[in-house]
Amino acid sequence: VMVFGCDCCSINSFVYLVGAFAIASKVLPFLHKKLVGKKPIELQEKNYKKDVVYLYQFPGTPTCTSFSPFCIKVEAFCRLHNLKFETYPDEQTAAIGHAVDRFIDNHTFRLMLRTRVAVLDKLLAFVAAPKVPAFLLPIIAPLGGYFAGNMLQTILGKKKFLVADEPTAVDCTAFSHFGTFYYALPSARNNLHSLLDSSKFSVLKEYVVRCQERLFGNDNMVFGCDCCCISAFVYLVGVLAIASKVLPFLHKKFMGRKPIEILEKAPKKDVVYLYQFPGTPSCSSMSPFCIKVEAFCRLHDIKVERRNTYTARGANGLLPFIELNGEQHSDSQIIVKRLTQIFKLRAYPDEQTAAIGHAVDRMLDNHTFYLMQKARIPVLGQVVSFMVAPKVPSFLLPIVASLASCLGGCKMSNRVAASIGKFADNENDLTQLQTILGKKKFLLAEEPTAVDCTAMGQLGYFYYAVPSARFYVHDLIDSAEFTTLKEYIER
Repeated sequence: VMVFGCDCCSINSFVYLVGAFAIASKVLPFLHKKLVGKKPIELQEKNYKKDVVYLYQFPGTPTCTSFSPFCIKVEAFCRLHNLKFETYPDEQTAAIGHAVDRFIDNHTFRLMLRTRVAVLDKLLAFVAAPKVPAFLLPIIAPLGGYFAGNMLQTILGKKKFLVADEPTAVDCTAFSHFGTFYYALPSARNNLHSLLDSSKFSVLKEYVVRCQERLFGNDNMVFGCDCCCISAFVYLVGVLAIASKVLPFLHKKFMGRKPIEILEKAPKKDVVYLYQFPGTPSCSSMSPFCIKVEAFCRLHDIKVERRNTYTARGANGLLPFIELNGEQHSDSQIIVKRLTQIFKLRAYPDEQTAAIGHAVDRMLDNHTFYLMQKARIPVLGQVVSFMVAPKVPSFLLPIVASLASCLGGCKMSNRVAASIGKFADNENDLTQLQTILGKKKFLLAEEPTAVDCTAMGQLGYFYYAVPSARFYVHDLIDSAEFTTLKEYIER
């Protein structure tokens, strides 16, 4: 009966405690929100001066104003406009700037975080040093983008700043990320330092230095040198919480990765077998990323056969994935890249267009997608009910719709908030896309390019997949303001 240790301080007690914390972490915020409601916003600065911005941010280091690139972005923008610079020279440039801005905040930021994992111990030790005893630092510390750079350097070209010869809002975003990851703790060098210090990215490094000098000058603490029953239930939750972390680690450690199995046993040469979520009568798939891959194949006359599935997964554990000539490729963005290489395709007419296309593409997949997801949460029950209707008895559909709306909506809200924050503006992304489109037939040219496949995946899916489940985005696209964008989607 008693397996581990004594009754007073056994592993059972630890498991029970983990379970209690796991339940409390979910129940208490819910109850607080339900019973107390949202706390009214209280101004921190009681004696504020007129037209003075008080910026609340994470503390910095001796070489960096803040440990958050998003805080630096706001300060850089304020400094830029104290110098009375124009935001953008024209609407087209502003739209491209918005796409590059979203690309940096939602894509480049995560790439840079990944490069810094290897030196996270130094970073945590540096941050903790002023408040933690020296003998504890070695214990605390261990607890703790080539492609993106190339695209930005291409967009930069021979200009002084990203979209003009004077700094604009997107330069504040770019500098906040590069500044934080490059200057905040120079002693904790990572892959980004090696890239920017290489001769290949000398133009980009000069741009970062130019931004620093223009936006921050010689202020102190900016960017510089590195000188300085219920019981049983609680217990069960604890067991599951621990197991969810320990078991995947042990499986990966001792079993390794499962070898990739090719599902199409008799593949035809140069035929793409697209494994995707099933669709609806008005949409080829219930995933915009699956639609993106099929659209790219159709654009370039590549033979493609759908393989609808709910259970199969690619090497990354997601859909879509493709099989081509006996090889498997996962992730829609990587799939498009591999198809371009294998079939020697020209995705864009020139490098400059390709760089802008990449930024717009990342905005659509990493920002617009989550805006659309958030806008659709109120009708999520209708969407799920429509999907399962052929396989579920009609009397159960209201129950399924209610559960999907409650549980799925909550999960989706949390995911959206973690990806793009709690504040969302659907109109801004759509406005910028329509501005980039201008009078052209397609986003970047008179003929469709790779980014139009991404746009069709995102906009086409949310607009056409379940027409009966109308939500805010339908009203926007159907409005007179977005007539040009709707014609583009139909085209």
